[in-house]
Amino acid sequence: MTRFGVVRVPGTELSISRLGLGAARLFAGRELRSSAKIVEAALLAGVTHFDTAPSYACGESEVALGELLAGHAGTTITTKIGAYGAIPKKTANAVAYRTLLRPALAAFPALKASLLRLRASMPRAQSIPKAQHILLRSQVTESVERSLQRLRRDTIDILLVHEPAEVLLSDALEQVLIDLVRQRLIKAYGLGYGGPVDAINPFGAVLQCAAEASDRERSPQTNTLRIVHGVLRSPMNAGRDIASLTARARLERALLSIHNGAVIFSASSAAQVNQVALNRI
Repeated sequence: MTRFGVVRVPGTELSISRLGLGAARLFAGRELRSSAKIVEAALLAGVTHFDTAPSYACGESEVALGELLAGHAGTTITTKIGAYGAIPKKTANAVAYRTLLRPALAAFPALKASLLRLRASMPRAQSIPKAQHILLRSQVTESVERSLQRLRRDTIDILLVHEPAEVLLSDALEQVLIDLVRQRLIKAYGLGYGGPVDAINPFGAVLQCAAEASDRERSPQTNTLRIVHGVLRSPMNAGRDIASLTARARLERALLSIHNGAVIFSASSAAQVNQVALNRI
């Protein structure tokens, strides 16, 4: 058991650590050393669950996790299907930002907070809802096979339909996922998206969604494991000044709020992992 405790996925024998690391900032190649420091800090802190997707980190996140978690027994991984858009290219400017500017901002949290507030105050363009598309069996199985190769695993612990509002959640799709469980290529499945918990009906045993102000009052769902994200980057308007809370305090609040669920956080350096997870929450 990890120091944060574990929670079981309903209807399965799978358990994951209640605090997990989002791997969208874990790159391979020349940036693998930096990614290794983040993963090592998470493992030392007792975090054993990692969340990724084929498109994360310009398509390198799964590759990085596959290399960095090789030989680490007891770790679990969530990856995804469904978001088949173009993977962003890894540009020199983006690498410079991650390796130079982002660490500099981390050293000056007040400046970083001011920039984030400025960004939040800027008007955002209205997003146009995308039409739902059908996920074919061949697309799902091919995506799973490629993820398994990149992750260097025989089984994916949790497979989520990414941004399910854009996908037709049909009986046929669920049958494909059930077949993958029977073939032991995945252990559990569900949905993963950026909206609140009520944005879509449950599908499978896992519901990964944005944290909400109402989490503390929400009744637990016994047939679905809820995993929340966005605790550190998005203020949860719960009648108190959340912005004044430290990152560790935010994670603690989220873990207490969904006592039968899990929380995922992201970090761009080992120092950030240590700030929120080194001491037991």
